[in-house]
Amino acid sequence: MLLGAAREEIVEVCRRMSAAGLIPGTSGNVSVRVGDHIAVTPSGLDYARMTADLVAVHLLDGTPVDAPLAPTSEMPLHLAVYAAKETSAIVHTHSTAATALSTLVDELPPIHYMVALFEGPVQVTPYATYGTPELASNTVDALRGSAACILGNHGTVTIGPDLRTACSRNEYLEWVSELYLRAASLGTPRLLDAEEIKRVAREEGLSLRETVHRFTAATPAPFVGSARTVADRIEEWFSAGALDGLNVHITVPSEFARFTNEVLPILRERGVVRSAYESTTLRGNLGLPVPPNAHTVLREQSALAHA
Repeated sequence: MLLGAAREEIVEVCRRMSAAGLIPGTSGNVSVRVGDHIAVTPSGLDYARMTADLVAVHLLDGTPVDAPLAPTSEMPLHLAVYAAKETSAIVHTHSTAATALSTLVDELPPIHYMVALFEGPVQVTPYATYGTPELASNTVDALRGSAACILGNHGTVTIGPDLRTACSRNEYLEWVSELYLRAASLGTPRLLDAEEIKRVAREEGLSLRETVHRFTAATPAPFVGSARTVADRIEEWFSAGALDGLNVHITVPSEFARFTNEVLPILRERGVVRSAYESTTLRGNLGLPVPPNAHTVLREQSALAHA
């Protein structure tokens, strides 16, 4: 199958984002560029029914090569971004918080230092009808000097050197947007100044991106494979000191039941996790839900002990 790996990855990422509520119904779209071709999601297909062979392959001018279904209505947007930017993946969602924020501000407020992951200001574009050249043009303009933008009264677009990075950025864009909305509902949020964001981007941004890439691009997905394979990956991360903050948070899907019932017993057997306290902390650092009666240790620094 032409671009088989890219098409399979698109299906996997779409299901992950659908489960996270970033692309309700059949909304949103995803594409990956490989050379002179792109693999792109089809239009109007339920993500639960999507299979790799239904993901369309087109040339960069839009000519279909292997496209059993019509491509997304936002095909002009994807083609325009690839023509304007050196990027290999595009994620477009209709996430709630970011879309709500687009009706209130012209740029994502710097409420958290993780906005440095977007490599520039996250602008809100003027509203334009979906699927139009105007929307595509607005998106390209907003992505100049940035890896993310919010489409006014519409949704989000993030890009990256690979699909996992683009997806992770989109997840974080939604998280920061929700953070701001919650803070603003209680009063006037204190924001970080531009110099602080530049400092984080300069001193920490590269290492954050490298870590994200390392723990996402190396395998199809952290929770793909048997419970023992998943436990192996988590143990490797634990040994490497990778479970100490946000890097793992943005890449691991919330599969609480499977983690608790299948993976956690293996980690306990190996001595990686020794107590309920450590189990709670590990779930938090993996971005998994924590039982409501558990003491909260969800901080940006890990409380996992090696003793």
